[in-house]
Amino acid sequence: LAQVPGVSAVSSEQLSATSPRRGIQLIVTPATGAGDLHEPLAFALQQAAQSRGGLGWLTTELRKAEPTLEDVFISVVTEGANISPNTQAAATAGVAA
Repeated sequence: LAQVPGVSAVSSEQLSATSPRRGIQLIVTPATGAGDLHEPLAFALQQAAQSRGGLGWLTTELRKAEPTLEDVFISVVTEGANISPNTQAAATAGVAA
């Protein structure tokens, strides 16, 4: 999947033993401006299944995940925690002006 044009990164997670599904979850990060990758990814997964004789590959879901409001809040708060005091003062002054 990393070879698909428009893909920036691919990572995987083992599904938990308590999950109703067994296997792994692949997380694909698109490159900036990549557009919709559903078709190229589905095709790449189908090709991978066929190259293995159809054994061991079953795609159960292909979906686009958007960050939640909580994800956005955490990233904003985390970025704010990494600002130096001088930068914080400049940012506050810029907001007040």
